[in-house]
Amino acid sequence: MHTFALRRRSCWVARALGRNPLLRPTDRVEACVILVAILLALVAAPVCAAAGVAVYGSRARLYAEQAQTRHTVAATVIEESTDTHVPHITSISVRATWPVGVGARTDWFRTGKAVKVGDRIDIWVDSAGLRAARPTPVSQAGMDAVDVGAAIWFGVTLGLMACVAMTRSPLKPNPPRAVGT
Repeated sequence: MHTFALRRRSCWVARALGRNPLLRPTDRVEACVILVAILLALVAAPVCAAAGVAVYGSRARLYAEQAQTRHTVAATVIEESTDTHVPHITSISVRATWPVGVGARTDWFRTGKAVKVGDRIDIWVDSAGLRAARPTPVSQAGMDAVDVGAAIWFGVTLGLMACVAMTRSPLKPNPPRAVGT
């Protein structure tokens, strides 16, 4: 049976601030650098969360604006694609026209269903009647915020790990060399 015990001599705080006379100064420096890196990683977490909140606010406004300015219209297919069927592609190209104010616009679209000339397809347009992408759902703002916050925190933590590694490397004692070889 294995037991877990937290020994005082293995704690980084004890190494950095303890009174053990057997600890070398380099061991104390190493422990201090590791403690500072841990504290900075913990301090970075709320900063990253604040960045995520800012991203959420801006993206939620952007996605809500997209939802208000974009809408679907029925476009009439006027020409089918003459493309040959490509393996593993389930969409086809069609040319369609849709009404805009006093005129009409025409463009090529990809659709996932078989259509004929005269059929109607739903397309997304902006308030000016120009072709637009489907609006992003507002729920995506939460995922964007989490992604940004996590990416910043992982970047900071990776940088701190690199600093610890660069500090520990010169502190390691050199192995003894054999004399006369």
